[in-house]
Amino acid sequence: MKNQRIFFAFFCIAYALLSATGIFLFGRPGYSKEYLANNHEDHKRYLAISKNPLYQKYCERPLLNPLDQHLQKEADFAAAYTARPAFRAERMRMFLYAIWFKVLNALFLFILFVRFGLPIARTFLDSHIHQIQTKKDTLEDELARASSQAAESREAFSHLPNQEAALEQSFDDLYKKKLADIEKQSQHALEQLAIDTEKRIAAEEQAAAAAVRRELVDNALHELERKYRKEPSQEHLIKSVEQFCQYMEIIS
Repeated sequence: MKNQRIFFAFFCIAYALLSATGIFLFGRPGYSKEYLANNHEDHKRYLAISKNPLYQKYCERPLLNPLDQHLQKEADFAAAYTARPAFRAERMRMFLYAIWFKVLNALFLFILFVRFGLPIARTFLDSHIHQIQTKKDTLEDELARASSQAAESREAFSHLPNQEAALEQSFDDLYKKKLADIEKQSQHALEQLAIDTEKRIAAEEQAAAAAVRRELVDNALHELERKYRKEPSQEHLIKSVEQFCQYMEIIS
């Protein structure tokens, strides 16, 4: 903050001194009081002529805009007036004054720009350059990733036939394994069905044999009962019971 105050103090002092120097060398802007005092009437007449639209057109294109006799005299007066050494010296002084202050203002504006605008511009440019560099780095990273992915894709594509063959072989092995398992399960089911069928047949045969035995026993009992009723003697009954027991031993 202190440095800025010192800078502004020197800046204002230098500008004031150089402005005073310009005024001292070239006087005030516009026509000087001395010149107007010595050429008041002629200068007033010249200003009136120079503001005339017809005269202005004549000055731009004399051949296309001729003047009448009165205006021609006025134009001749204006030409003679502007050719005077005093007028030319006054216009040169005014020209040098304008040049002095234009250069002075441009110089001090340039100093202000260098002092204050240049750091801001540098900061802006650095920020913009940083953004561009960041975008560039991001694009390079994305390009590198894309190149890597493309290389991986090409590598995977080159191994695709081998992977396809391995996949087909794996499918064939799995198919054969599943087929073998199905055949094994079918064989086991058939064997189990045969065993169950044999067991069922044996059970049915046993049930049929038991039914036959029961029927024979019932028939023997009925026969024994019938004989007992027809031959009620005890000896014959004992003999029939013994025959029944023998018969039961035979059928069992």
